[in-house]
Amino acid sequence: MHRLRDITLAFDAAITEFGRTNDLGPRDIRAIIALLDAERAGTVATPGWLATRLAVNSASCTALVDRLVAAGHVARGALAGDRRKVALTVTPEARALGERFFHPLLAPIEAAAQELSVADAMLVDAFLTACTG
Repeated sequence: MHRLRDITLAFDAAITEFGRTNDLGPRDIRAIIALLDAERAGTVATPGWLATRLAVNSASCTALVDRLVAAGHVARGALAGDRRKVALTVTPEARALGERFFHPLLAPIEAAAQELSVADAMLVDAFLTACTG
């Protein structure tokens, strides 16, 4: 439990510093993370999807997206197949910024994960999944 707490505290501190350094609030960072997760999962992220994911109303989500677009962190584009809808993506510049900032924190975790056997990786995944409900 102490090690999980230490990791959580280290991530929280890094996220806070990243936000302070890049003029991003906690909801801004949560939005960028949600959009990156959607991209990895192959999910099309729309403003409605993001509002639901962040549990905010439509007006708050619009203001959030406007702020992230103005800062160059998020891009709006027409949704393929339905040009009336808007798709949201994280910009390459924002992705590179995050990778540069978080790489020192994530590199040791990625290196440790590479050393796990498939069975051990499955066990760790099952444990972490059980911890997060």
